[in-house]
Amino acid sequence: MINNCLAAFLKSSQLIEFCRTHNKKHISEIHVDFVNMNWISAMIYKTRLDYWFEERDFKDLIQEYHFNHLEKDYQYIQQIYNEDSNQMIICFFIEQTYFLFSQRTFKMNMIFKRVKTKNMNEVILATYVEKMRKDI
Repeated sequence: MINNCLAAFLKSSQLIEFCRTHNKKHISEIHVDFVNMNWISAMIYKTRLDYWFEERDFKDLIQEYHFNHLEKDYQYIQQIYNEDSNQMIICFFIEQTYFLFSQRTFKMNMIFKRVKTKNMNEVILATYVEKMRKDI
């Protein structure tokens, strides 16, 4: 499914127009980060999950975790804790943890919120990358 999404993205009229606007034939010619197709696939997958999560509740996430995330190459849901009325969903790609732990500092952001329910909070761990001039 991920490869199909990547192929559709690479053939999309919006991407073709974007490349044409920048006088390039392929997205990899626009920026060095776009050479890594695995990274692009992972971002497509994460984005699809983010949209999926917005429309679901906790029970749906548990089902998604057990059916589609256990021991997968692109496992984004790492762990789900459910004790009485306290639930916690831990989401990250393994590569993200290696990068985060290699940094001197990181920050926690509880203001940003993709979750559209008042009963859940989201915590983002990020670090500023000077080379990219942004938090990731």
